[in-house]
Amino acid sequence: MLASLLNKQIVIEKETTTVNRTGTPEKSYVFLKETWAQKLDNIASTRYEQEGQLAFSLEYFIIRFDEEINYKCRVIYNNNYYKIEGIDFIERRHWMKLKCIVWERATQY
Repeated sequence: MLASLLNKQIVIEKETTTVNRTGTPEKSYVFLKETWAQKLDNIASTRYEQEGQLAFSLEYFIIRFDEEINYKCRVIYNNNYYKIEGIDFIERRHWMKLKCIVWERATQY
């Protein structure tokens, strides 16, 4: 893996749980890091759920290894949120390959 291939800048946010005034837990995301990534070609596919067929877009991002990144994180790239569905380690944990699904459109980035 060549570091020069990391030519896209992405933001990674981590899920946190806070308690509101009524004591109800609420999930929110906080900034974790901004990093460089290699974006691999997207794959459009179909997933079968209880509601029927759902089209989704699958994206792969390769980044440098960071032990703080896990399945409770999300990626923001090109005004879209991406839910992390899989994490593969490359070259003895020097790199991470994030398998992501487009989640929703971001408004703040």
